[in-house]
Parts: sequence; structure tokens; C-alpha cells
Amino acid sequence: MNNNHNRPRRFCWLPATVPLGLVALVTLAGSSVRAQAPLVSAVYTQTGGFFDYDFSVQNLGAFTLADVSITVPMGVGSVTNLSAPTGFLNLFDALSGLVDFLADADPGTPQDFFAGTTVSGFQFRSSTLLTASPFTALDEMGNATSGTIQVSAAPEPGTLHFFALAGALVAAAALTRRQRIATS
Repeated sequence: MNNNHNRPRRFCWLPATVPLGLVALVTLAGSSVRAQAPLVSAVYTQTGGFFDYDFSVQNLGAFTLADVSITVPMGVGSVTNLSAPTGFLNLFDALSGLVDFLADADPGTPQDFFAGTTVSGFQFRSSTLLTASPFTALDEMGNATSGTIQVSAAPEPGTLHFFALAGALVAAAALTRRQRIATS
């Protein structure tokens, strides 16, 4: 006679918790290793029908970046006058519509997109205003991240003079008010 039906069942949690624990561990480990996208920003000036861009790349990740690739209009001549800071390269592929900012391939020189640094001076001219253009960054560990470039217009020299004049007028008014209060 089998008396197993009167015995309380013992539920074994171990087989159920091991897979859940592994999933949680892999998720936590994956999130700590996940690369953080850099901040790619551009300031432009408009000259006639062209936009002259000056880009900066701020590496917010934990690893050195190897390449930052920006989506631009396709076609020969849609991007011209490429220049890069000393020790860096930039390339334009007219067929894919990509401009690449490449880090220095020589490990003996200091020019690189090191973690926690900002590199500026990547420049080119385009006939298109690049608003909300996507970019992809690849770090030295092979992690790819993506984002959208932040584009803003450079203030015109007349605007800067206006702000300087306004600041001087506010300072003069404050000084005059203090002098009146001091003499009363």
C-alpha cells in the first residue's frame, strides 16, 4: 500500500530559482558593461546656401572610441571641405551618406577619443542643415552605441556685440543706483 498521498508535498525551489538567478545576474552584468553613447554636437554658420559645421565629440563611455559615424545626405559634393584635428581623420562616403571621425590608429601618439574627454575641431561644409541626424559610435571593445547629434547655430558677431552692450548698460545702471543710494 502506498501512503504517499497523506505525506505533505515538498516543493523544491532550487530548480526554479537557479534559472531566475542566472537571468538576473546576466541582466545586471549586461547593464553594467553596456556602453554609453557619446555626446556629438555641432555648431554651424550659414554662408549663402551652405552650412559650415564644427563638431565636438564628448566620450561619456568607459572605453576609448575608435570611430564616430554621422549620417549625412548621400551624393558626390553633398559634403566638402573635410578637416580634422591633428592626429585624427575624417572620411566621407558619398554612396552611404556617412561621415566618419576616426581616432588616431597609432598607439604611440596621444590623439584619441579617450573615455571622459572631448575632442573638437571636426569640420565640413554641406548644402543641407543637419537637424536630428543620427550617429553611431564604435569603441575599442567593439561596442556600438547610437544617438542624435545636437546642432545649434553659432551666434552672429552682431549678436555678441549686442549682448556686450546690454551687459554694459545694466552694469552702468546698477553702479548709478548704488551711487545714488550711497549719497542719500
